Amino acid sequence: MIRPDLAELLVRPAARRVVACEICLAGGHADCERLHGLTAPELAALGLAVLVGSAAQTATGFGIALPVSPVAFALLKPADAVLTIEAVGLAQNLLVLGTRQRRLDIRGADAALLLVAAIPGVLLGAVIITQVARPPMQLVVGIVLLAAVLFRVHEPGRAPLLERRSAGVPVGLLAGILTTTVGINGPPLVFWLRARGVTLTQLRDTLAVVFLVLSMVGIPSLAARGGSIPGAAIAPLALGLLIGHLLGTVAHERVAVSRLERALAVVLAAAAAASIVGAAVALT
Repeated sequence: MIRPDLAELLVRPAARRVVACEICLAGGHADCERLHGLTAPELAALGLAVLVGSAAQTATGFGIALPVSPVAFALLKPADAVLTIEAVGLAQNLLVLGTRQRRLDIRGADAALLLVAAIPGVLLGAVIITQVARPPMQLVVGIVLLAAVLFRVHEPGRAPLLERRSAGVPVGLLAGILTTTVGINGPPLVFWLRARGVTLTQLRDTLAVVFLVLSMVGIPSLAARGGSIPGAAIAPLALGLLIGHLLGTVAHERVAVSRLERALAVVLAAAAAASIVGAAVALT
């Protein structure tokens, strides 16, 4: 027998109509509509966010999560939102690595060093987030990132201390910790690689490898904790990825390097702003 609240849900207009799953009928899901009933505008918003993020990351090497995260968390339960963001990132990096018509320009030794340091950081971050509130961490990270952008740390030659290869160990560890705490792990990797003198193409290809491995580490644990991707969202997410990647590829190949440099600075500043705003909202 269907519960009265679910019966009322099932007779709503077609745009919001859902079919209650067995878990919902058993009382396992408190918000059946939110889990299963994304509207066409909501699906379009997810697809558009992915399109913008994919274009930014394909062009500059970083940025897929910035527009996707707020939309996903607004429309999905937290576990589903995090898994969706990680899955989109995984697909994005597969696209970057798999569709290059030229030979990939990966800084293999630097990528390996970052990953060796980052994977323990991912595990450490999972412990830290259970002991420390997330909003204060977001605020601190956002302020530090904004200061780094203002001092143009992302430009080659601006951070001599980061030029040494050994600096990649703490940078990778920090990126791993940020992966499972505040969710913005790209900026420290960008700062270190740029200090090492990598080109924008090397930055994009190297980060794609690093992000791909980190996503492969994170997705199984997220799925094991009950996260899932709404089936209706798969098509708009995939379409947004493909169109965004195409636009980003054109920009990366045809837009002047100086403009891409400025675009990278904008994306980094947006990451800082997103962290600060997210913390401020959570703390109010």
